Amino acid sequence: MQTMSFTYSSTVDLAKSVFFLGETIEKRSTEQKIGFSSDHLGNTRIVYEAEWDADLNQLKFNLKGAYDYFPYGKILRSYVPGNGYERYLTTGHERDHETISENNAGTGLDNRGARFYDSDVGRFLSVDPMAHLRSWVSPYNFVQNNPINRIDPDGRLDSPIYDKSGEFLGTDDQGLQGDAIVMDKGHFKQGMSHSEAKAFDLSPNLGFMSDEAKSKMNTHYAGLKDRPDYDGKLTFGEVTKWSNEGSGDPLFVDGSKIDLSPINVSDVKSAAKNNNGYIDFFEDGKMSTGLVYGNLKVTLTNEKTGSVLLGNKGLLDIHDFKNPFFKAVNDGLYPGTPKDFNIYCAPCNNKVPTE
Repeated sequence: MQTMSFTYSSTVDLAKSVFFLGETIEKRSTEQKIGFSSDHLGNTRIVYEAEWDADLNQLKFNLKGAYDYFPYGKILRSYVPGNGYERYLTTGHERDHETISENNAGTGLDNRGARFYDSDVGRFLSVDPMAHLRSWVSPYNFVQNNPINRIDPDGRLDSPIYDKSGEFLGTDDQGLQGDAIVMDKGHFKQGMSHSEAKAFDLSPNLGFMSDEAKSKMNTHYAGLKDRPDYDGKLTFGEVTKWSNEGSGDPLFVDGSKIDLSPINVSDVKSAAKNNNGYIDFFEDGKMSTGLVYGNLKVTLTNEKTGSVLLGNKGLLDIHDFKNPFFKAVNDGLYPGTPKDFNIYCAPCNNKVPTE
């Protein structure tokens, strides 16, 4: 659990600044901030108010709420109930709770993005919008009935692929929001079919080498929603920022969401004949696509329907800075030391007009 050592109604001398919901209390600030301390699943466990005390030259903390949960998210114990802080609870999602307002009885449901979730029964109230990808479980299930090891950030499919040590390996052809899979590293291939990945799937309870490995996966997974590629799309600003902040780690996109206009079947056939299948989207395609990917390999798979396959064996692009222009732009937008990184597609299918 991500904790902060302090005594109720007492004070703690910490570093020069502490982060709260992406904001910072600087040492000279007298602002009050509300902080949330969460466990490995993202559940809010402690809510505290922090204020810089200029006289004592330290941060003061006051406990505003503390919670224990049943496995499926219902509150087991509330040590400091009320105060309006029971709004963001299970995995940090907003709960329509009666303590928000005296005039609002509330529903007690969690808003998880794609659907509403009822922690009293451990089920969603509507069908999973991606239920067709996993027919073996109920479309109303929550984390495949495994709330100790898994989380659900947005009410859809639960997780990408990890190895037994908890290391993030990449994705199958369902992308970052595909089914949760743990496998031996030697079996993994980026963009592998979901059915092939499932054949190597290990039970989350048996697959991890240790509790530390399981915790490592959960911590990484909890941060996926903050990645620029979580929605399967990338912008120029996102890849530029990632080059300085991503430590060279790869990004994963949904190839079907890339705008290939105004490219058509004839353009793809011409590229195959003259340029080994590569199309320069700076000159011939959508500028927003060109700024992110530059040249893309586009392979025609069905001339009648305009179906195409992007990239080469799942590798869509190597985002590097061999061109000094891009290096200058990157430094101008996000100063730092940019690192090259790969962009993978999963899935890599798309379509272009036939004429």
